[in-house]
Amino acid sequence: MFPPPLAAGDDHGILYDVHGSATGYELAADQTGEGLSNGNKALLAEIYRHLESDPMVNIGIYGYTDSSGSDGDNRTKSTRRARKVEDYLLALGLPEERVIEVKGMGTLDPIADNSSAEGRRMNRRVEVSIVRMTSAPVERRPERFAVGLGYPDIRARVALGYGWDVEAKFAFEQGIQVYSGRLYWNFLDFGPVKVVAGAEEGFARFDAGLYSINGTGSFTEGFLGLEYPFARRLSLSIDAGPARIQATSEGFSYSSTQLIYNTALYIYLF
Repeated sequence: MFPPPLAAGDDHGILYDVHGSATGYELAADQTGEGLSNGNKALLAEIYRHLESDPMVNIGIYGYTDSSGSDGDNRTKSTRRARKVEDYLLALGLPEERVIEVKGMGTLDPIADNSSAEGRRMNRRVEVSIVRMTSAPVERRPERFAVGLGYPDIRARVALGYGWDVEAKFAFEQGIQVYSGRLYWNFLDFGPVKVVAGAEEGFARFDAGLYSINGTGSFTEGFLGLEYPFARRLSLSIDAGPARIQATSEGFSYSSTQLIYNTALYIYLF
């Protein structure tokens, strides 16, 4: 049996079958638009730890709404709520294959009367269902890995979990080559759009071109950006921030601070 990780609280609860066995967990839908509540985050962290310790268990995630709004809007809202829970579990490090289904159920299966405000509040929820496997578990995949094509650069990115990514990047433009590493932190979500902050540090080689310098130097940047996953394995990223560029050539030193814009298309391979 997959044990109940936490006692029921104001924003989450435990689902049981007729025999009294835990079948899943119920999370109250966020009412503010600011993301998952601290209680729901704590519950999901416990669920993640139990999934790590029991490879024979997978989960399904289902979002629900009250009866307000049209059927299309309710289906969209409930899907977004379910995806928010999935995204948080994946950010913690849960492999995608452990989530067998993510679905917006709209107004189906109400658990309270929609004619009252309290009933509507209760019907706005996400349910995480336990699915015990009867065969050998699927082998755990490596952390999510993506390749990116930027303007003009190429990248290789690895998701570490908890909203942190690292990346190797090679940029080339107008006589400048930059070999650098990037660190990303996904600190806020607006629906599917992720807000990231990060830093880049690299080694630069100058071959005349833009700065008419032949030599070497360094490149340091802090940035703020957005990432939009517009398909299951495709994501578009844009960021901007101040960059410090330094170069040395034949005893001559050059330094400059500029605002740098970056765009890239990522393909998540696994």
